[in-house]
Amino acid sequence: MSNATWWTQDVAGVRVVPTGSALSVARALPPTGLIYSARMRGQEMHDSDGVFTQFYETLRLPDHFGWNWNALRDCLTDLHWHSAKHFLVTIDDAHAALSGNSEEREILFRTLNDTANFWARKPELPGQEKVTFQAVLLCPPEIQGRCSAKCGRSEYLSSCGSGVMATARGRSGRLRKARPQSPPGRSTP
Repeated sequence: MSNATWWTQDVAGVRVVPTGSALSVARALPPTGLIYSARMRGQEMHDSDGVFTQFYETLRLPDHFGWNWNALRDCLTDLHWHSAKHFLVTIDDAHAALSGNSEEREILFRTLNDTANFWARKPELPGQEKVTFQAVLLCPPEIQGRCSAKCGRSEYLSSCGSGVMATARGRSGRLRKARPQSPPGRSTP
Protein backbone atom coordinates (compact mmCIF):
# COMPACT_ATOMS: atom_id res chain seq x y z
CA MET A 1 0.00 0.00 0.00
CA SER A 2 1.59 3.28 -1.07
CA ASN A 3 1.29 6.49 0.89
CA ALA A 4 -0.95 7.86 -1.89
CA THR A 5 -3.35 4.92 -1.37
CA TRP A 6 -3.26 5.33 2.40
CA TRP A 7 -4.26 8.99 2.14
CA THR A 8 -6.72 8.86 -0.78
CA GLN A 9 -8.81 6.53 1.32
CA ASP A 10 -9.93 4.02 -1.27
CA VAL A 11 -11.32 2.34 1.82
CA ALA A 12 -12.07 4.76 4.62
CA GLY A 13 -12.29 3.56 8.17
CA VAL A 14 -10.45 2.90 11.38
CA ARG A 15 -7.22 0.93 11.00
CA VAL A 16 -6.18 -1.49 13.73
CA VAL A 17 -2.42 -1.91 13.69
CA PRO A 18 -0.29 -4.10 15.97
CA THR A 19 2.05 -2.17 18.25
CA GLY A 20 5.58 -2.40 16.95
CA SER A 21 4.62 -2.98 13.31
CA ALA A 22 6.77 -1.22 10.76
CA LEU A 23 5.21 1.60 8.80
CA SER A 24 7.59 3.81 6.90
CA VAL A 25 7.41 7.55 7.40
CA ALA A 26 6.85 7.96 3.65
CA ARG A 27 3.74 5.79 3.91
CA ALA A 28 2.39 7.49 7.03
CA LEU A 29 2.60 11.00 5.58
CA PRO A 30 0.25 12.42 2.96
CA PRO A 31 1.70 13.00 -0.52
CA THR A 32 1.62 16.80 -0.04
CA GLY A 33 0.28 19.42 2.34
CA LEU A 34 0.17 20.06 6.05
CA ILE A 35 -0.63 17.20 8.41
CA TYR A 36 -1.86 17.38 11.97
CA SER A 37 -1.11 14.30 14.02
CA ALA A 38 -2.85 13.72 17.34
CA ARG A 39 -1.45 10.83 19.37
CA MET A 40 -3.63 9.79 22.28
CA ARG A 41 -3.20 7.44 25.22
CA GLY A 42 -5.84 4.72 25.44
CA GLN A 43 -4.72 4.02 29.03
CA GLU A 44 -6.11 7.45 29.97
CA MET A 45 -9.47 6.82 28.30
CA HIS A 46 -11.11 4.89 31.15
CA ASP A 47 -14.39 6.79 30.73
CA SER A 48 -15.93 9.27 28.33
CA ASP A 49 -14.37 12.21 30.21
CA GLY A 50 -10.95 10.64 29.61
CA VAL A 51 -11.76 10.27 25.90
CA PHE A 52 -12.98 13.84 25.59
CA THR A 53 -9.93 15.15 27.49
CA GLN A 54 -7.55 13.26 25.18
CA PHE A 55 -9.27 14.64 22.07
CA TYR A 56 -9.52 18.15 23.53
CA GLU A 57 -5.84 18.28 24.46
CA THR A 58 -4.25 16.46 21.52
CA LEU A 59 -6.46 17.68 18.69
CA ARG A 60 -6.78 21.10 20.30
CA LEU A 61 -10.54 21.21 20.06
CA PRO A 62 -12.12 24.67 20.25
CA ASP A 63 -13.15 26.09 23.63
CA HIS A 64 -16.83 25.72 22.72
CA PHE A 65 -16.45 21.91 22.61
CA GLY A 66 -19.48 20.48 24.44
CA TRP A 67 -17.81 17.49 26.19
CA ASN A 68 -20.24 14.88 24.84
CA TRP A 69 -20.29 12.39 21.94
CA ASN A 70 -22.33 14.56 19.58
CA ALA A 71 -20.01 17.51 20.20
CA LEU A 72 -16.97 15.33 19.48
CA ARG A 73 -18.52 14.16 16.22
CA ASP A 74 -19.38 17.74 15.27
CA CYS A 75 -15.81 18.91 15.92
CA LEU A 76 -14.26 16.02 13.98
CA THR A 77 -16.41 16.77 10.93
CA ASP A 78 -15.63 20.50 11.06
CA LEU A 79 -11.89 20.95 11.50
CA HIS A 80 -11.83 24.56 10.26
CA TRP A 81 -9.79 25.84 13.24
CA HIS A 82 -6.75 23.92 11.92
CA SER A 83 -4.78 25.05 8.88
CA ALA A 84 -3.79 21.43 8.16
CA LYS A 85 -5.69 19.50 5.50
CA HIS A 86 -4.62 16.00 6.56
CA PHE A 87 -5.37 14.60 10.01
CA LEU A 88 -3.96 11.48 11.66
CA VAL A 89 -5.49 10.39 14.97
CA THR A 90 -3.59 7.57 16.67
CA ILE A 91 -4.68 5.89 19.89
CA ASP A 92 -1.91 3.99 21.68
CA ASP A 93 -3.10 1.02 23.78
CA ALA A 94 -6.48 1.23 22.06
CA HIS A 95 -7.53 -2.01 23.77
CA ALA A 96 -7.59 -0.07 27.07
CA ALA A 97 -9.84 2.74 25.81
CA LEU A 98 -13.25 2.44 27.48
CA SER A 99 -12.46 -1.21 28.22
CA GLY A 100 -15.11 -1.28 30.96
CA ASN A 101 -17.91 0.16 28.85
CA SER A 102 -18.55 -1.65 25.57
CA GLU A 103 -21.42 0.66 24.59
CA GLU A 104 -19.33 3.82 24.82
CA ARG A 105 -16.39 2.04 23.22
CA GLU A 106 -18.58 1.26 20.22
CA ILE A 107 -19.64 4.92 20.08
CA LEU A 108 -15.97 6.01 20.08
CA PHE A 109 -15.00 3.60 17.29
CA ARG A 110 -18.11 4.44 15.30
CA THR A 111 -17.38 8.17 15.69
CA LEU A 112 -13.87 7.67 14.32
CA ASN A 113 -15.17 5.48 11.50
CA ASP A 114 -17.97 7.90 10.60
CA THR A 115 -15.47 10.79 10.60
CA ALA A 116 -13.09 8.99 8.23
CA ASN A 117 -16.01 8.13 5.94
CA PHE A 118 -17.39 11.69 6.11
CA TRP A 119 -14.11 13.22 4.92
CA ALA A 120 -13.59 10.48 2.29
CA ARG A 121 -17.04 11.12 0.77
CA LYS A 122 -16.88 14.91 0.96
CA PRO A 123 -16.16 16.24 -2.55
CA GLU A 124 -13.17 18.41 -3.26
CA LEU A 125 -14.33 21.96 -3.88
CA PRO A 126 -12.69 24.15 -6.55
CA GLY A 127 -9.80 26.10 -5.08
CA GLN A 128 -9.77 24.10 -1.85
CA GLU A 129 -7.54 21.20 -0.92
CA LYS A 130 -9.44 18.04 0.07
CA VAL A 131 -9.36 17.25 3.77
CA THR A 132 -8.36 13.71 4.71
CA PHE A 133 -8.78 12.00 8.07
CA GLN A 134 -7.15 8.78 9.22
CA ALA A 135 -7.64 6.96 12.53
CA VAL A 136 -5.23 4.29 13.72
CA LEU A 137 -5.73 2.10 16.79
CA LEU A 138 -2.53 0.55 18.11
CA CYS A 139 -2.96 -2.78 19.95
CA PRO A 140 -0.50 -5.43 21.10
CA PRO A 141 -0.12 -8.06 18.34
CA GLU A 142 -1.46 -10.86 20.52
CA ILE A 143 -4.82 -9.10 20.93
CA GLN A 144 -5.07 -7.34 17.57
CA GLY A 145 -7.87 -9.66 16.44
CA ARG A 146 -9.89 -8.83 19.54
CA CYS A 147 -9.24 -5.10 18.99
CA SER A 148 -10.43 -5.44 15.41
CA ALA A 149 -13.54 -7.29 16.54
CA LYS A 150 -14.25 -4.70 19.22
CA CYS A 151 -13.78 -1.97 16.62
CA GLY A 152 -16.52 -3.85 14.82
CA ARG A 153 -17.34 -5.29 11.45
CA SER A 154 -13.80 -6.05 10.25
CA GLU A 155 -14.09 -6.82 6.59
CA TYR A 156 -10.61 -7.57 5.37
CA LEU A 157 -6.94 -7.55 6.16
CA SER A 158 -4.33 -5.96 3.98
CA SER A 159 -0.60 -5.82 4.39
CA CYS A 160 0.98 -2.68 5.71
CA GLY A 161 4.75 -2.64 5.89
CA SER A 162 5.81 -5.70 7.82
CA GLY A 163 2.72 -5.62 10.04
CA VAL A 164 -0.89 -6.42 9.39
CA MET A 165 -3.56 -3.79 9.31
CA ALA A 166 -7.26 -4.42 9.74
CA THR A 167 -9.77 -1.98 8.36
CA ALA A 168 -13.19 -1.81 9.90
CA ARG A 169 -16.07 -0.07 8.20
CA GLY A 170 -18.84 1.43 10.29
CA ARG A 171 -22.53 1.00 9.72
CA SER A 172 -24.36 4.12 8.74
CA GLY A 173 -26.57 5.57 11.41
CA ARG A 174 -26.80 8.36 13.88
CA LEU A 175 -25.17 8.35 17.27
CA ARG A 176 -27.38 7.87 20.26
CA LYS A 177 -27.88 10.95 22.37
CA ALA A 178 -25.38 11.03 25.17
CA ARG A 179 -25.80 12.90 28.42
CA PRO A 180 -23.49 15.95 28.36
CA GLN A 181 -20.52 15.41 30.60
CA SER A 182 -17.89 17.82 31.75
CA PRO A 183 -14.22 17.11 32.27
CA PRO A 184 -12.80 17.62 35.75
CA GLY A 185 -12.83 21.31 36.58
CA ARG A 186 -15.41 22.25 33.92
CA SER A 187 -19.13 22.58 34.31
CA THR A 188 -21.78 21.83 31.73
CA PRO A 189 -23.85 24.94 30.92
